[in-house]
Amino acid sequence: KKRSAKSQQLSRIDSFLSKFIDKSKRKGELIPAIRKSMQKAGVEQTSLTYLSGSEARKEFIEVIEKDLMRTGVDSDSLIGIRNLIQKNAGIEDLLKSLIDLLNNKNENIRGNVVQSFVDLVEKLILLTRMDLLKLILVAFSERLGRETNKETFIAIVKGLSAIAVKLIKEGKGLLSEQVDDILNTYLKILEDTDKLQIIITALSTIGDSGDQKAMKQLIYAINRDAAYPIINKELVKKGEKILPLLLHSMKAIEDKITRIRVLSLAIDTAKIVPNYDKYVSMYYDDPKWYVRRNIAIILGEVADKKALDILAKMAKDKNSNVRIDVMQSLGKIESEDSEILLIEGLKDQNKEAVIQALIALRKTGTPMCVFALKELIEKQTFMKKEKILEIQKRGIAVLCHIGGNDVINILRKVIFDKTILGRYKFSNEIRLLSVEGLGKMDTKVAKQILTRASWLKNQEVGKRAAEIIKRATLI
Repeated sequence: KKRSAKSQQLSRIDSFLSKFIDKSKRKGELIPAIRKSMQKAGVEQTSLTYLSGSEARKEFIEVIEKDLMRTGVDSDSLIGIRNLIQKNAGIEDLLKSLIDLLNNKNENIRGNVVQSFVDLVEKLILLTRMDLLKLILVAFSERLGRETNKETFIAIVKGLSAIAVKLIKEGKGLLSEQVDDILNTYLKILEDTDKLQIIITALSTIGDSGDQKAMKQLIYAINRDAAYPIINKELVKKGEKILPLLLHSMKAIEDKITRIRVLSLAIDTAKIVPNYDKYVSMYYDDPKWYVRRNIAIILGEVADKKALDILAKMAKDKNSNVRIDVMQSLGKIESEDSEILLIEGLKDQNKEAVIQALIALRKTGTPMCVFALKELIEKQTFMKKEKILEIQKRGIAVLCHIGGNDVINILRKVIFDKTILGRYKFSNEIRLLSVEGLGKMDTKVAKQILTRASWLKNQEVGKRAAEIIKRATLI
């Protein structure tokens, strides 16, 4: 029975040592030596199941040590193996005592023990005791929910962050994501801005170490009013690190408010990322129309040559909502190329897209667009009368802003031209706008046309033209 019990004990030791030594450069020498020791002890087939640290007691060291010494293993390796067994033997007891201290009534004791947990993590990783490491995470998580002392709360969060960073460096990314989930739980429910700040900073630090899940959790929490300002300030600093995730989030997030906030953050970030177009260009033809629209909005806020190149590809988008925002964004880029695209936009079949092109040209239009505006004003379409009237109003406003002899000639025709039936081609409202426009142009030709318009008796247009001439004379 003694031999059977010792065989089982040695089997567990072999399991532990095999897992550890398998990572060592000396495994070619050490593993055969350990296996010989197990065979001599009567273990027919070694077990590779996980060793429980509490069963690796000091009395087993002597059994394995004698056989290892006979194999010629150097003393340094032997001491290392012995120390590992000793550490593994007592580590569970140490962990249990620390957990008890973490829940001590004395807040000073609770605060001081946190760093001991963090220091213990490296030993657990070395001993491949992920089962015990998970116990630390559970203990921290449960303590956070009950912790009333702010300093201890902060210490635990920082401890979790430090553990996650260590895990990532050791290639234990999946386990570090458990830290993300713990912190994210409190990110969703906390209202205290000081505590939120430390949670957000911790997730940000973990994200900087390569954990994208931590970054995504911050992005998704942007819908919380209490967290939004802190997250916004934290993430925008990351520039190129965060921009790809923000753009992807616009595609994945369903909540409208969250998407708007992510869009705002993406705009601020794109402005400080020199090669932003590398990431934005991946989404300008996305299957989801609202993603394409958001891309157009971002480009309008950046408003440089690279933005214009992408907007040019989007100007013929199949969705009118996207084209509307493309026109709006083009208006923020003052260049000949953008004006050409806006002029093309005047031909759009969607009334709102045309109106956005006109609004943009009202700010940036040059004499280059005068002929296109003349065509637009004169064109009669299938649109309802009130829609045509709005487009004509805006067209007249753009022309008056540009000015010049060509514009004066167009306004003259709007005031006086009639159909073959003798009716005026344009409504009184449009003709009055043309009179007002001429009144703001201090040229001889404009005054002559106004004088002629003032002769139109029993007409509101004639009355208004006369008032303008009289006011100019008095001035």
